[in-house]
Amino acid sequence: MVHKVQFQDGEMEIVYSVKTIAELLMLSERRVQQLVQEKVIPRARAGEYDLVGSVQGYIRYLQDRIQTGDDPDLTRERALLTKVQRETAELELAAMRGEMHRSEDVMTVWTEQIVNCRSRLLAIPTKLAPALFEAETAADIQVALKAAIYEALDELAEYSKERISGMAPVDEV
Repeated sequence: MVHKVQFQDGEMEIVYSVKTIAELLMLSERRVQQLVQEKVIPRARAGEYDLVGSVQGYIRYLQDRIQTGDDPDLTRERALLTKVQRETAELELAAMRGEMHRSEDVMTVWTEQIVNCRSRLLAIPTKLAPALFEAETAADIQVALKAAIYEALDELAEYSKERISGMAPVDEV
């Protein structure tokens, strides 16, 4: 791991390769070189880096980024927050305009409509049996059955924006 130990001006200097510094700081070798060009990490000589100076320089760099808000993660988080705030405002506006409904309200209304349609469909045999018994042709039976089925299905086609939004009580619609 130690590349070279050299004495400079009476002090011991331990220098490491770019690979070792990159591994220590959990950066790519290219990123270490970029930080050297940005004067964040000091270079001892070509391809050699002082360990203490490199670590201290990188720590100062990270601290400055946090203090100035020049952190890509922080910038990304701010952008996400702004996006969520915009989307929330758009949803609130759509709800105020009646262009959007709560899923619970839609489920309640549709469940009720489907139950009512089911009841009407199941009532067809009882309701039409006497009339169908007296029908003269199969075509008469088909017409009567078709009319009763469409009557039951028409209830599913009814849509009340106010009822789904909860503006009008269910029994008023």
